[in-house]
Amino acid sequence: MMIIIKALLVAVSTQYASGFQRFPSQSNAIGNRIKAAIPQGRSLLFFRNYRTPSGTFLSKPLYSTSEHTDDDWSPIEHTNGATAIQKRILKEGDGSLAVSGTMVEIKYVGTIADMGRQWSSRDVVECWLNFQQGLDVYAPIFLDEQIDGTKLFDVAGTFTDEFLSDTLGITNKIQGKKLQMAARRLCKNEMEFPVGTEFDSSEGKESSDSYQFVLGAGKAIRAMDALVSTMTIGERAEMICRCDYAYGSEGTLSGTVPPFASLRFEVTLVGSNSV
Repeated sequence: MMIIIKALLVAVSTQYASGFQRFPSQSNAIGNRIKAAIPQGRSLLFFRNYRTPSGTFLSKPLYSTSEHTDDDWSPIEHTNGATAIQKRILKEGDGSLAVSGTMVEIKYVGTIADMGRQWSSRDVVECWLNFQQGLDVYAPIFLDEQIDGTKLFDVAGTFTDEFLSDTLGITNKIQGKKLQMAARRLCKNEMEFPVGTEFDSSEGKESSDSYQFVLGAGKAIRAMDALVSTMTIGERAEMICRCDYAYGSEGTLSGTVPPFASLRFEVTLVGSNSV
């Protein structure tokens, strides 16, 4: 069975190298043969490479042997090994790839994704601790002790005076209290802004219920620039981004997005035109 699948994969790779996308009838025929060879419940996913705004190459799904699942997330941006932005395609586009410097038109809905409970220890340091005045010196110990979002939000159970002094070595009581108070503010924000709270939408922004901006010109949050630069016209995608790629440690001036909030967007790329 594996020999058959490997042979078919070689055929697909050869076909792609010689213009796979230009011969859909042939590629579909190969895809059907692969489907027949794969055991029930298994799937294969083929990718094509694209360049991210930072210049690195990532992969975009090109052909799948299974239907869309909840696990079809792909990273767009990494920061020191942590995933800062991730994306999944909800509907494939049928147009060209959005290009930096062009005027893009999108439709979107933005909701709160997380207030930090899902953070890794690296996320805690980069998204939160580094913004606590005078406390970023404890970053190494936070990483060594793997202080993630779960521990950070367990102020009463884990983030106690004894834990701070005995485990983290924070003997300065003022600094310890500052950490605890900052952690409690995260918990408070989580209660006031539960996951799924809608904070913004393109609906009503213009007559077409869409929003236009110049891609890569800093007119949108970093995460939106990064996402749209990977999309083709007609594509609908979902994105989750960390706060440092959205509204950071301050949140929005209007108060609709609190400090340190990770966000979720559903975005459709309607069009792209030269400025």
